[in-house]
Amino acid sequence: MIPKERSISVIGDNSEALLISVLLAETGNPNNLIGTFANISRDGRFGGGTEEAARLLQIHMRSGTVKKASSIDDLQTPNLSLCFLTEHADDSSNAVRVERQVRELATILKKGQILVYTGLCSPSFTRNRLKLILEKHSGFGVGEEIGLCYVPLLWNDERVQGIRETPKLVAGIGPEHLQQVQEVLLSIFPSLSVTSTLETAEAGGLCGPVYREVVRALELELAQMCVSRGVDYSSVMRFCLKTTTGGFGGPSPTTGNDLIASKIFLESLGKPNRPQLMRTARRINQEAPQQVLAMVKGALAQCGRRVRRSRIAIVGVEGLGMDRMSKFGDSEIISTLIRRGAIVSLYPGETNPGFGQLMINEGLKLKVEWDLTRVVQKAQCVIIALKPSQQESFMLTPQKLATEMDRPAAICDLSRVMEASNVERSGLFYTSIGRGNPTI
Repeated sequence: MIPKERSISVIGDNSEALLISVLLAETGNPNNLIGTFANISRDGRFGGGTEEAARLLQIHMRSGTVKKASSIDDLQTPNLSLCFLTEHADDSSNAVRVERQVRELATILKKGQILVYTGLCSPSFTRNRLKLILEKHSGFGVGEEIGLCYVPLLWNDERVQGIRETPKLVAGIGPEHLQQVQEVLLSIFPSLSVTSTLETAEAGGLCGPVYREVVRALELELAQMCVSRGVDYSSVMRFCLKTTTGGFGGPSPTTGNDLIASKIFLESLGKPNRPQLMRTARRINQEAPQQVLAMVKGALAQCGRRVRRSRIAIVGVEGLGMDRMSKFGDSEIISTLIRRGAIVSLYPGETNPGFGQLMINEGLKLKVEWDLTRVVQKAQCVIIALKPSQQESFMLTPQKLATEMDRPAAICDLSRVMEASNVERSGLFYTSIGRGNPTI
């Protein structure tokens, strides 16, 4: 076992670096976190699970379990055993960035030390590019004198415990080095599988996100087909959840970090006409915000209103097609509603305390409220894009919404957290993707 000293370093400016550093600290592994995060505890780029990890990081930094530095030059190598590099090689410029970081590390690595690359990349990238760079600039043989392992890791802002329990893959060159990495990884990821080659792990890392993106597109297409056939997609979804097709959980307009994987996948093929399925899935997912906007317009029309001058409350950010690096104005749904003259207010959600004024684009006419009741007051349309906490579920009921909202008013439920019949009994219009025209 690695002695409990600061012998592990994590390098990267993304949320995966934050995650690994925190999980190592939580399991008694002191480590260095190397990156240029700016005041990460209050950085408005982060939310959800990332914000949770940021709070934990502050605790471990105060206790001395995590030592933060901004540059590889600050890395102390004599006691270094493992070095995690988390950057994704999702395009040519980022691939060059990863290679440059490996080149810098190679010049300071000592015999017996191990590099663990965790970013998503195309199959063979780790062996054909990173291994060669390590050997050329370190002077050591990979697998014999120094180690090289690969662990695909992509974080879509799940809660820390949830991502920790998700099964992980690892592969490496050299059995002794791989065993050493396994011992550390098993302490932070209890479900760990060893693959036969680096290439297998690299392809496996792309499989899950690409699969989710294709399934999401299929759900959106099924929802659209239901509308054209007069079928309520909500009932289709409930039926699917009772059968073996449990993967169908309702279409969402957000693609999150899964786009990183599909981008690598498509670019790796090198053939512009293949595969059409993946390209079609990306197109469908990118068009999802337009379906949401059409749904909002139709819901307001049922209330005898137009988008212009209507009060629209957005509850939650999970379903808006935003990623952790976005500002509110980057959301097509928000920016289009404001551009069309709607009066828009937003409740980010209690699990997203990092979202605040830093997230508001300059000149964007958007009011951010931290009180769920206040944000829906006098609204003529509420867009629910929230994965509600227990407290929020108590507040987010048709009866409470009907009490606060203007009349007539509509609910556009992206998260499918409400029963249409309960909403309609409260005197509100209800609609969701795939439900067709709202009725009462």
